[in-house]
Amino acid sequence: MGYKRVTIIMKKMNLLAVVLLMVTALTACAAKKQVAQQQSVSQQPTYNTPAPTTPQEDPEVAALKKQIEMQKLQNELKAVQAAGAHVDIPCAEFQDDKDYFRDFGVGTSQNLQSARKDAIMAAKSMIRQKLAEFVQGFSTDYANSYAGKAAGDDVQRKMESDMMAVVEGMLNEAGKVCEERRINERGTNDYYYAIEIPKRELKKNMIDALSADEKLDIDTREAMFEQKMDEYMDKMLEAKKKAGY
Repeated sequence: MGYKRVTIIMKKMNLLAVVLLMVTALTACAAKKQVAQQQSVSQQPTYNTPAPTTPQEDPEVAALKKQIEMQKLQNELKAVQAAGAHVDIPCAEFQDDKDYFRDFGVGTSQNLQSARKDAIMAAKSMIRQKLAEFVQGFSTDYANSYAGKAAGDDVQRKMESDMMAVVEGMLNEAGKVCEERRINERGTNDYYYAIEIPKRELKKNMIDALSADEKLDIDTREAMFEQKMDEYMDKMLEAKKKAGY
């Protein structure tokens, strides 16, 4: 009886050993398979998908938008003043008179230099805008009156181009008449800047530029041409006064 029990136990142990060997073999096989799969994955080429980027706005477009915003602000401030309300706006008192084209600009930024730069650009833009209206109106009237209908368009375009080139040159050298910095309630810089262009110098430079083109025939009409410019500038000034500016 004892011998049989030992034999049974031995058989069970052998069977258990076989099972353990099979389990061990299967485990090892599975482990090798897993390692092989990992190596296969690691050897595959990887493709880095770039993260989506926010499109950057063109610097010139951004500057133009900022300039337009500053012009709107200045026009709103002037409208408030014209309505009779008292608003303390630094440099706003410097406006056109008989001898000068003047205007002011406002710049707002955390950075002081940026605020100053924006204010100067805005002041130049305001004068450029009014002088562009003057140049377009004056050149059109002159071309229609003295160049004749056939050549009028060509003369007007040539005059406008030459006169605006003079404007841009003088804007680059425009004299400063006012400059002030304030800190607003948000803690950022508000910068105010006013410039001026002398009308006498502007007229002379325009006449010199136009006289270089023989087709415009300015030399023979220089006195009359200057007188017409004076009349046109006076009308602009009178219209501005009537508007309350």
